[in-house]
Amino acid sequence: MAIPVLAKVATAVATDKKLRNIILGILVGLLGLILGLVLTLVYILSTPLMMLTSLITNPDILAAVLQLKTEYQYLLPGKANGNGEYAWPLDAQYKLDRSDETNLFGERVHPIYGDVRMHTGIDIQAPNGSNCYAIGDGTVIYAGMNGGWGNTIILNVGKAKDGKEITAFYCHLTSGSWSINAGDMVKRGQQIALTGATGSTQGGHIHFEIKADGEYVDPMLYISDSDAAISGEIDLSTAEMVNAQITAYCDYGTTSSGTTTTANRTVAGYPSLESGTRIYIPVRADQPNGGVYVVEDRGSAVDEERKVIDMWLPTEAECLSWGRQYLPIYVVQEDNATKKQRIVDLGGYDFR
Repeated sequence: MAIPVLAKVATAVATDKKLRNIILGILVGLLGLILGLVLTLVYILSTPLMMLTSLITNPDILAAVLQLKTEYQYLLPGKANGNGEYAWPLDAQYKLDRSDETNLFGERVHPIYGDVRMHTGIDIQAPNGSNCYAIGDGTVIYAGMNGGWGNTIILNVGKAKDGKEITAFYCHLTSGSWSINAGDMVKRGQQIALTGATGSTQGGHIHFEIKADGEYVDPMLYISDSDAAISGEIDLSTAEMVNAQITAYCDYGTTSSGTTTTANRTVAGYPSLESGTRIYIPVRADQPNGGVYVVEDRGSAVDEERKVIDMWLPTEAECLSWGRQYLPIYVVQEDNATKKQRIVDLGGYDFR
């Protein structure tokens, strides 16, 4: 039954030009609709990828993102990486041992009592009698005995970049090792006390806490354990942030200031960077030099407009891995006498 009907339709289409054109138009329309839907789907799926690719390959956008990440890392959850805006509370050699979880902020098995409880700060191991420093300019709130925390100094160091009021707690201090009292002002990097073993503790270390707007937070969100910012050595609030093109080198020679180019110390700066100037490269903050380099060369290949910098690294493998990157750096603001003395101290000729 169906075959005769189909045969009649086929005959009608074959003999009727008008009907044939109608059917052909319908078929072309359907194909066009399908093709349009496919192309739309491809566009929807590929456009975000194309936009993402253009974003991550655009050096200006990349530099801006890296700058924001550097300046506001404390706003990102799980990014308590010790690159905060405040100085380290101890000398540079006494770092936080992250391999021992009992030293870290958060829940832990208490090393003395054996139960699980919140560790509201970090434990930084250091011999008794090690120097403790103010992490920022501020006011002493309390200095004295504080129960299980032992001798404790509490500082208010004002508001952080995120607008929160920051209070720092130094615990287990050596008795009689401070001369400051409540109400006294302190400066960033000022030596304020000595580590000890007072209160509930198993040995010489400092238990260090930070409250932000009265709430306990991981101190590593706000303090820096890089050598770059130890005890106020670098004040990024007065540094100039610029985007620079940084190329890595590992071949060594004599700089224009007379020093020998040294890995993790020397850079060749663009013309407006005077010899002796220190620059801070945030992405290198985890290196032994804390990301701080000294301009000891004024190479002829450097470029003021693109802010070109040559950086010396220890090995060829590190240089190949780094290659050339466009990143934000900080130019540390210092007077010329300080820069000149630095070059002399490094064994170079007189200030150029």
